[in-house]
Amino acid sequence: YLDFITNGGFYEFERPREISTQTIDDYKRHFKYFLESIAKTVDIKTIRIDEIQKEHIDLFHKSIINKKLSPKTYNNIIGSMKIFYNHLIKYEEFDIRNMFSLVRPFKVENDPLTFTKKEFNSVLAVTNIEQGYDTKLKKNRFREWLPTAFKLGAYSCLRLGELVHLQYRDIIKDEDIYFIQANNRKANKLIGDLNKERIKRVPVIPELRKVLNEECDFEAFEGEEEFIIAPELSRTNVKNIITKGFTHFKRVAGIDDRKCFKNLRITYISRHQMEYGDIGLTATISDHTNEEVVRKHYTSQIDAIKKSAGFRVFPDENSNE
Repeated sequence: YLDFITNGGFYEFERPREISTQTIDDYKRHFKYFLESIAKTVDIKTIRIDEIQKEHIDLFHKSIINKKLSPKTYNNIIGSMKIFYNHLIKYEEFDIRNMFSLVRPFKVENDPLTFTKKEFNSVLAVTNIEQGYDTKLKKNRFREWLPTAFKLGAYSCLRLGELVHLQYRDIIKDEDIYFIQANNRKANKLIGDLNKERIKRVPVIPELRKVLNEECDFEAFEGEEEFIIAPELSRTNVKNIITKGFTHFKRVAGIDDRKCFKNLRITYISRHQMEYGDIGLTATISDHTNEEVVRKHYTSQIDAIKKSAGFRVFPDENSNE
């Protein structure tokens, strides 16, 4: 399976999928956990996949519990094994049962942490070459484009995977407003059907427009098929630099260690809901709830964009809250 996904394999139902090196490393680690958990009871070099029994799954469950990992990490590990079995059943056409479908995931308590303006500005203030050196890895985390990437993350309401794939041509003008039109990469990956791709549209709010104009040369590149963030690098590399860079500079700034880059999007969504008091409007902007709850067609999204055109994530220039 690792060879399959490493060498350009396909997602379930033969949908092309980009697999990051981090995801592949996660699979390797999770498979290793499983083999280690059953190694004392079977010969892991000769046991066949159809010989895996409930008892082996129970050993695996107990071994993960003993590692005292978070419920989310536990679910991710079991999820990797479920995906592996699904691959064997659907792609390799093995006549076996997915034994990991018997495992009930742990309930994950969500604590949607947000950034204050003061916290976000403090991260930007320390994002420089002087404070970018990571003593543990003996490398500098700073890149000239990182502060811009952090701002785009805070003001665009895009997930990181969507943000790094954002191109100048994805910023569309409709009458007197600009908006981002991009694939909802997370939803489309789950849908797994090229004919049913979901499109998300979010407004180019004043804070975002300022960054695009002043730091991204938007007027010069408007309509171009070029990535806005570090176009010379691979998208996987850009994602890693942003996430690890943000974690580093956030710690330098003394920010709550539980907060990470994705909390910038949570901040946008939370502030938007507080500003407008309309969960439906916020859901349409973020494209975050399922298709049965919120209408996803063009007109509803454009209407939501127009209502949110003046929204600011950090509205009061004199406030640090």
